[in-house]
Amino acid sequence: MSQKDDKEILSTFVAEVKEHLDEIEHGILLLERNLKQNDPDLVHKMFRAAHSIKAGANLMEFKNIEAIAHLLEEILQSIRLGHYQLAGEDVSHILIGIDRLNELIDNLHYCDLVNINPVLNLLNSITK
Repeated sequence: MSQKDDKEILSTFVAEVKEHLDEIEHGILLLERNLKQNDPDLVHKMFRAAHSIKAGANLMEFKNIEAIAHLLEEILQSIRLGHYQLAGEDVSHILIGIDRLNELIDNLHYCDLVNINPVLNLLNSITK
């Protein structure tokens, strides 16, 4: 039996990802209020949440969830290291990524069949 077939593991995965996504969304909205100054602890917490989603998705073999979480992690790492300052439109793009992750989590049975390229392109545009 794979981990994807274990209802308890799957349920735990979904609950943890939802919690991490809420944490990232809340943090992004807090950062949006003050785009001039990042809160290093908040950004680190969001980075860790994105990393946890990516790692869990990798373990569970949900490639689309992993791909979006990986880009969120990279964005947050750039902000965390001071290589990038969050701008207004970036917040919208990140929130779209979070919304897409929530949709994928809510529909795990087909999450890897969905075309996520538009979301990946939005997220890739942030730090470039």
